[in-house]
Amino acid sequence: MQEDEPGLVRAAQAGDRAALQELLARYVPLLYNLVGRSVSRPADVDDVTQEVLLRVVRDLAELQSPASFRSWLTTIAVHQIGDHFRRLDADAPHSLDEAAESGPAFEDLAVLRLDLQGQQRDLVRSGRWLDPEHRALLALWWEECAGRITRAEIAEALDLGEAHTAVRLQRMREQLEQCRVLVAALDREPLCAGLAEAVDSWNGEPNPLWRKRITRHVRTCVVCLREAEDQLPAARLIAGLQMLPLPAALIAALIGKGLLAPGADQTELAAVTEDEEYYDDEGRWGLAQRAGSAVVVVAAVTLLLFTGGFLYDVSQTPGTRTEMPGQAANLSASIATTSPSPTTPKPTKTAGKPKKKTKTAAAVSPPADGCSPGRSLDRVWADWTMPNSGDGLPDQQRYTVKSDGTVVDEVTCLVWQRAAAPQKYSFTAAQNYCAGLSLAGGGWHLPTRVELTSLIDTTRSGPAIDPEAFPGTPVAFFWTSSPWATAHDPAFAWIVNFYEGLTSNAADESGQNAVRCVQSPAGTGAPDYAIADGQVKDAQTGLIWQRGTSATMAADQAPAYCDNLALGGQKWRLPGVQELATLVDESLVGPAIDRQAFPNTPARGWYWAANRAAPEKGSRWALNYDDGYTNYRDLTSGVVRCVRSA
Repeated sequence: MQEDEPGLVRAAQAGDRAALQELLARYVPLLYNLVGRSVSRPADVDDVTQEVLLRVVRDLAELQSPASFRSWLTTIAVHQIGDHFRRLDADAPHSLDEAAESGPAFEDLAVLRLDLQGQQRDLVRSGRWLDPEHRALLALWWEECAGRITRAEIAEALDLGEAHTAVRLQRMREQLEQCRVLVAALDREPLCAGLAEAVDSWNGEPNPLWRKRITRHVRTCVVCLREAEDQLPAARLIAGLQMLPLPAALIAALIGKGLLAPGADQTELAAVTEDEEYYDDEGRWGLAQRAGSAVVVVAAVTLLLFTGGFLYDVSQTPGTRTEMPGQAANLSASIATTSPSPTTPKPTKTAGKPKKKTKTAAAVSPPADGCSPGRSLDRVWADWTMPNSGDGLPDQQRYTVKSDGTVVDEVTCLVWQRAAAPQKYSFTAAQNYCAGLSLAGGGWHLPTRVELTSLIDTTRSGPAIDPEAFPGTPVAFFWTSSPWATAHDPAFAWIVNFYEGLTSNAADESGQNAVRCVQSPAGTGAPDYAIADGQVKDAQTGLIWQRGTSATMAADQAPAYCDNLALGGQKWRLPGVQELATLVDESLVGPAIDRQAFPNTPARGWYWAANRAAPEKGSRWALNYDDGYTNYRDLTSGVVRCVRSA
């Protein structure tokens, strides 16, 4: 939620039409995608979306808590989706074949307009095979993985407790996994003989009846099951999937009903038709509006995560009003082929008392007192103390804000661009932007995964970063320069979601993400761990690690395990999630860690961290050494590797 949103809601309740239109503009993309993933048929999606908005306008005066507008909107959407399916049941056709829709479904449009490939495409298509009640649950879970709504909001929309909500979502996810296997098997060329026979009379339209028939074959067919090997977790893919922009006809209808403003905050674009995408020159999603032969985009909406493909999420609540939200553009757009003109954005100020120590100082050179100008390791490794952001952890984040538009990290000595780049870029264009940035004498580069991880403030969300040191940071995914170790077509790279601090490596390099550049000395080599007595010392970070791994345990048991660990007669603690990230070897997967120093590390085990998740205070952060991604949602068990300072 944006800081000004409660005031905007109150103004709309008082009859301010402009405030109402801006409020709706912020949430129309979220609503459209929530309804679309539930309903599928484009005509029905448009109808239900308008029904929800009209009900919002009708009942807005009854909303008691302006801060809960998004939750209230989501609840209305769920009710209208349910009403839609009840109407369909009342008018049900005599056969499934009669229900087939000749036009493209919402999922087909998403695949086409977002240029989705591989597992990203298959995941979107899998949603069409779900039972209707599970489609609505998928739509809600999808937005949760993207960081645009919370589990508490889902529970409220369903009128359930969070525990019961988790059970409902788990059942949906089990069916979704069946559908993913089914879709992968149907994509095989040629189909296996048994499957070809099974679908001989199928008309090609996904529906629950044929899902059951096809699944009966697929689940026992070695040939079909092989097609689904090495599938990435759905949550990781979902978090990076971009939202589908609204069709021009729907936008025109909303403007005609007075639900969207025809003139405020607009950027003129080239004309488009319903079959074309509409993005502005900065790759920004928008609400297109026809104006003669031109199309205008209402720039109030600033959502979306990852880019182009999927990553591992999400992004987020609507971005800040003052930000220039270079939102995800068509993945086939050619921005990556041009070298952007480097600019030095002017930082904005944010209100509120910072939790971290932030100082102001003069220009930056040298970076900070006591900082060594040299570096011994490659930038993909931390050869500095990793700052922590969780309560009770040492080496808390500290920054010095310079007058030249830079910020010095007093713990790592890294020098950061204070204001994020004014638009979003593809992976290659982001590297070019940083390389050409002339701020503070130049010498900038796109940060590595571990460098950008050092900025995450897990005690905050929306954005998860010190607001005084880095004001105006958009709630968005930010590029790192670290490619994913696994060969992929298209190529993937690591990104960090500054909605809550999630890190993922499933970002399609052709997509669009936010950028913040860094200055740091170059180096070579990897850590030289010292191993003795069941302990591993990392001299660069100053941390000593438990070499082994605990048994599986629940999150609330993890702190006590380290408190009671008697290894070496030392006092141990649960590490911060950013400290866990320093052990990730980006060149490896399954597990992505030095296997000699840390033998028997589970290939896909979650390692509990000391940090609580700001969006869900009851949840604990964890890192998975499958390849190093992080998460806090829906984790029920994990393992522990304790740490202490040298």
